[in-house]
Amino acid sequence: MKFIIFIFLAKFVSTSISTDEIIKVLDVSEETVNLQWYNKKSGTCIYLIHDLTNNKSIHEYSKDVNKGNLTNRITTLRPGNTYKFEFVCFNAKGTFNRYLSNEIKTYYPQGKPNPPEGPLTITNVTNKSATLNWFKPKNSTNYVRYHIILYTLNSKEETLLLYYASENKSLKFTINKLNPSTKYKFEIMSFNSMYNSDRLMSKQFTTLSW
Repeated sequence: MKFIIFIFLAKFVSTSISTDEIIKVLDVSEETVNLQWYNKKSGTCIYLIHDLTNNKSIHEYSKDVNKGNLTNRITTLRPGNTYKFEFVCFNAKGTFNRYLSNEIKTYYPQGKPNPPEGPLTITNVTNKSATLNWFKPKNSTNYVRYHIILYTLNSKEETLLLYYASENKSLKFTINKLNPSTKYKFEIMSFNSMYNSDRLMSKQFTTLSW
């Protein structure tokens, strides 16, 4: 019921009040966009995604926000689609503000992404955890997604695939729940909606004993 009320309210408000400010685009990739706007009053904002390619609108979510400059990354987009973004904000006093972006088209992947920059080093090794360190791929989008593969080497080789995404240039990722006195190695790759990059591999290491 709350979801239906939000959708009805957003559609009613967006057609009945003027736009207060254009939402700025900080960066865009194949499946994400980073948005910035100045929110005039503290309250609740309804986040709407208008998919112009498929002629449909989606209520992404609603959350309480403060007054001031705000940023928000949307990560649920489709490559090559055209979108507009709309934030409808209101408070307990009944004040409404509407923020709207220009049309934005996400990228469509043209091939394999560049691999993460090495070396892939392992630090802060304990009996149950270790931290991976690497660098963002060259000439990449601002928001990069990674697959991390863990190999357990003591007995038969096992693999565990993890997902990580970040805007940072220098990256750290700590993996917990490892076994004591166990040999491991890691591989990491960046990926887009169609391709994986070449892999970057760490050296073998052993966790501490109890």
